[in-house]
Amino acid sequence: MILLAATAMYLAATVALMALTVVVAARTGLVHPRLEYLPQLVAYLILAAAMFLSLMLLAFGSRIFPLVAGACALAFQIACRDFGVLTQIVAVTDLLLAVGGFAAIVLSRTARHAYY
Repeated sequence: MILLAATAMYLAATVALMALTVVVAARTGLVHPRLEYLPQLVAYLILAAAMFLSLMLLAFGSRIFPLVAGACALAFQIACRDFGVLTQIVAVTDLLLAVGGFAAIVLSRTARHAYY
């Protein structure tokens, strides 16, 4: 439960910063936001959550799984790069599910925290 709350707080801060960035960029004329950008922004948010959980795992000593999961997601994106944003959304969603599930199991162990 605490892991979910920490991830939600991180994502809330990320959404706030992204929204502020879009507003500033739009008002200064650097970018003209369109709805076509929304899937890309969602993909970045999903990737941010996956990377946050990966860093949590790394902090508690799980080094191999986040590395392998990230490498697999990257390999999938490279192999299917012709499909555009859909490939990125599928890859980062799978990465989030894999890392999130692993983090929920590994970080919920009481003995895991006792050594750090």
